[in-house]
Amino acid sequence: MAQRLAENLYSLPPSERLGYIEHLVQLARSGDCPTLRKIMTNPKFIYPNPESRHLFWRGSSVYC
Repeated sequence: MAQRLAENLYSLPPSERLGYIEHLVQLARSGDCPTLRKIMTNPKFIYPNPESRHLFWRGSSVYC
């Protein structure tokens, strides 16, 4: 699911990304989607290891 969220985010134009993230945060906070809340509060995704390229969109070092 995290990969799908990243794919959705980076397929949007930059001007729409903030609104998308805001919607996800509100959805996670509401408790309607516990899986989304788990993903968004997972320390592995909040503070990713730059050596773990698989955690970054398309394995890009730009996001490290």
